[in-house]
Amino acid sequence: MSGGVRKLRTGILCLIVLLLSPRALLAEPTLRDLEEIYDPLIVEALSCDLGLQPPEKCDQKRAERLYLAYVERHPDSDVVPHIYRRLAETYGGWARRQDGAVKDYSKARSYFQKVMETWPEGKVGHDYLDAMVNVAALSPAKEEKVGKYIEYYRFLEHLEGLDRQKLSKMIWLSERQRRRQRTRSPDLRDELVEGLLRHVRRQKEIAAGNMAAAAAADQEKPFHLLSRIIEEFPDSEPGEYAREELRKLNDRMQARFSRSIEPPDLDAPDLEAELDDAPEGQAEPPTAADRGVAESSDDSSTPPEGEGRTGWPAAAVAALAVVVAVIAVAVSLRRRRADHKDGNTSED
Repeated sequence: MSGGVRKLRTGILCLIVLLLSPRALLAEPTLRDLEEIYDPLIVEALSCDLGLQPPEKCDQKRAERLYLAYVERHPDSDVVPHIYRRLAETYGGWARRQDGAVKDYSKARSYFQKVMETWPEGKVGHDYLDAMVNVAALSPAKEEKVGKYIEYYRFLEHLEGLDRQKLSKMIWLSERQRRRQRTRSPDLRDELVEGLLRHVRRQKEIAAGNMAAAAAADQEKPFHLLSRIIEEFPDSEPGEYAREELRKLNDRMQARFSRSIEPPDLDAPDLEAELDDAPEGQAEPPTAADRGVAESSDDSSTPPEGEGRTGWPAAAVAALAVVVAVIAVAVSLRRRRADHKDGNTSED
C-alpha cells in the first residue's frame, strides 16, 4: 500500500472514530487521550475496539494486537499507560466496545498492573489510583484481595495527609491532558489537586466497604480477616465496616447453632404407668442413672465436683425425690407380701 493511500485510509478512519463515537470519546477520558494520537495503529485499534468495523474484519483480539504493536513501537510514549488501561477496561467488561467481546478478569488485572508499572515513578493520577483499586478488586484469593485493599487505603490516607503544594507536584498528566487543562483554567494545579482529593475521598469510602465485604465472603477464615481489618483501622471507616460484618457473621452463626440443637424433653416420667406395668407385688428396679443419683445422695453435705457451694439444682432435687418415692413404694410392697405369707403360714 502506497504512502498516500495509507494516509488517506488513516484519515478516513480518524473521521469515522470522531464522528461515529462522540459520546464514547467524551464519556471515557482514556479514549480522549487515544483519539488524539493520529497513528494508523491507534486509529485502527479504536475502530475495532468501538465496533466501527464489521466484527469478521476487526474484533477484540485484533484491537489488542494493534494497541500492543503501538506500545512496542513507542515504548516511551506517555500514552502507553492509557493504552494498558483501555485494554484492562475492555477485558474487565467496563468499557464501551464492540459486540461479542469476551471478559477475562485475569487479563484485565494484568493490564491494570501494567498501568502501574508504566506510570512515572513518584507520580499519581486518576488512572493510577483506578488501576491500583482494580488490582485489589480482581485479586483471585480473598486474603490477597483484603491485603491489597489495606495497602490501597493506606496509600489514599497518605495522599490525603500531604500538603496541597506537595501533592500538586506529584500529579502527572500526559501532554494532551496538560494541553486540554490549559484551555479550561489558568489555575491548573489548584483545580487538579481539588479534583484528585475528591477522587481520593470517594475511593476511600468504596475501598472500606469492599475490603470488609471481601473479608466476610472468605470461606475459610472470615473472622481472622475481619479482625485484621479492625486491628489495622480501629478508629476509621474500614474498622466500622468490619465490625458490622463481624456482628452479622456472629448472628448467623448463633442462629445456625440454635436451629441445630433440639430442645430437651422436660416432661416428668409417668411413674404410675411404670408401676402398673411391673409384675404384681414387684416394683421395677432403679436404672443405672437412678442408682448413681441414689448413691450420691448418701453424702449430700459435699457438693459434686465442679458444683461449688451453690447446692443441687432444682431438677436434681426433684429427680432424687422421685427415686426415693419409688424405692419407698417398692419396700412397702415387699413388706406387705412378706406379712401376707407369714399370715398364711400361721393359719396352717
